[in-house]
Amino acid sequence: MSVPSVPILNIKPKASNNTLEFYWSQPTYTGMNSFTPKNISSLQFWLDANDETTLTLSTGSQVLTQLTEKAQNAIFTPNNIHDFLIAQPSTIGSNQTLWFNNQFGDYVYLQGPFNMTSSGAAAMVFTAKEQYFQAWRAIFGTNVTGGLNFEYINGNDNHIAPGQTNIDNGSPINVLVPGTTYLIYFGWSTNTAQVGFFGQTPTLGNLLSTPITQTSTLRIGSDTGTCVFMNLGELLLFDSPLTAHERQEMEGYLAWKWGLNNQLPTNHPYWTNDPRSGVAPLQGFTLACPTFPYISTYTASTSYALISTGVTNTTDYNFSLCAYNLNGPGPQAYFLTTEAGLLPSVPTNIIVLPAGPSSVNIYWQFSAQVGEATTKWFVISINQLTPSVSNILKSVRGYERSWNFHLQNSGTYSVTVFSVNDVGYCYQTNQNTASFTIS
Repeated sequence: MSVPSVPILNIKPKASNNTLEFYWSQPTYTGMNSFTPKNISSLQFWLDANDETTLTLSTGSQVLTQLTEKAQNAIFTPNNIHDFLIAQPSTIGSNQTLWFNNQFGDYVYLQGPFNMTSSGAAAMVFTAKEQYFQAWRAIFGTNVTGGLNFEYINGNDNHIAPGQTNIDNGSPINVLVPGTTYLIYFGWSTNTAQVGFFGQTPTLGNLLSTPITQTSTLRIGSDTGTCVFMNLGELLLFDSPLTAHERQEMEGYLAWKWGLNNQLPTNHPYWTNDPRSGVAPLQGFTLACPTFPYISTYTASTSYALISTGVTNTTDYNFSLCAYNLNGPGPQAYFLTTEAGLLPSVPTNIIVLPAGPSSVNIYWQFSAQVGEATTKWFVISINQLTPSVSNILKSVRGYERSWNFHLQNSGTYSVTVFSVNDVGYCYQTNQNTASFTIS
């Protein structure tokens, strides 16, 4: 199971003075990580250069002759006149990449039966190279001028931006360092685009090309001119922008797979948490009640909640509590605070009368209020004040109104009578406390 088990309720919910209290402890099982990009339903295209089962190479060489992407098993073929689309093992860490070489300015790219969508997203790992030829070179995009392309612009400057092929580049623009491996997220919709590096929050900008209104064929590695110069590790395309959670899952997946996890922000949920495998860290708890309505989340270290807004006497409240990790919420624990959900009233008129040389009778009065659970016990606490020698604690039935105590030691004593129901003890006030002396 990838989600946590049910939280353990330590203490029954308590209600007092129109306030509800909850105590719980962490579930015994916090879940396991098992993320794969196919968990995201909008996945449309998945190029994985390190998966040798998807690559067909020419006999006796590493030259690529065919690629099968992993989302829909669509076949992509290279257009590389001089066979400069090459599989290079152990290029990014121990992982293999596809080398797009623009040394001779040829049309080195991949193209197959897949259309770009007017709204979508991409996640990508690649190593930037210093361009031999300075021009617009789309890392990936459409096969038409004016379509959506994410471009590797001006080899000496090494900028990346969404733009209109061979015309202008869009915003945002990010400077790349040749020889550096990058993890990038792209998102686009109509006439806007965003780019985020290494798990940082994507930067939103305007797409300067014509608003996207139709699909066109996906091309990887070139624009309509000379080809891009890079080592491509992995590229995934989606037919809608990802949610923040989906984006972070993809970033974590790629970062750990390609050895880039230490470059994620320290506040990224997958900075020290591999989404592919291992124990899933607990993220927190969700406490909810439809009666108010009430719903609130608490951190993983929290084990207590206090609710007062909207709480009224003699009302039934059904609450649910579930633990959640980054994979989602686990099963819910349900519990009910009944209409008799208040702490008991305080016993009053505490009277202590001698019953013999070393014994006393203790009397009290008690009257329950509307909304209280049935009082089941009275607890009598006797403390010797001077000199401090003994402490006596005695529980009696809920219908009792007196009790006899034998006290061997002389001195001054304090006595408190507590009423107890299923919710808990009453509060201690002057009304349920008295003092007396044994001489």
